[in-house]
Amino acid sequence: MNEINAAMGNDRLFYMTDGKGTGKFTWIGGEQSNNINRSADTIEVASDKKTVWRRFISGKKSATAAVSCNLDDSASSAQRKMLASFNKGDTVFCFSGTISGNAGSETPVEGTAFEAVITACNDDNPQDGTSSRSFDLQVTGEPIQYPVES
Repeated sequence: MNEINAAMGNDRLFYMTDGKGTGKFTWIGGEQSNNINRSADTIEVASDKKTVWRRFISGKKSATAAVSCNLDDSASSAQRKMLASFNKGDTVFCFSGTISGNAGSETPVEGTAFEAVITACNDDNPQDGTSSRSFDLQVTGEPIQYPVES
């Protein structure tokens, strides 16, 4: 029987980084959840007329990401940096996963590093609950999956 190494969601956190999987890793703070969605276009290929089933191949790939967290508007928070990047239209470097090492010299262990454009930022302030913030991101270029396969 194969052993499955399941990871708890609170082990795989969302970080802003200085580069694509490098530099300082700053946790987004107050995180509730994060996700990365990968997809590929499908291209229909010609098939003989004898078959009634269509055939496809994989085309261009793309990915999106999202993170939601309890709202943190402190001046030095990673959420404020994300919001500033959204307002300026700047790309951000992010990592979703687990890291090891000491502050300033962390390395990705398992997860996905990527560069992205923030496409949406939503602040939710329910009258009877905790204020939260969410970001939607469009990954630009190919993400790096850790551990890196050789």
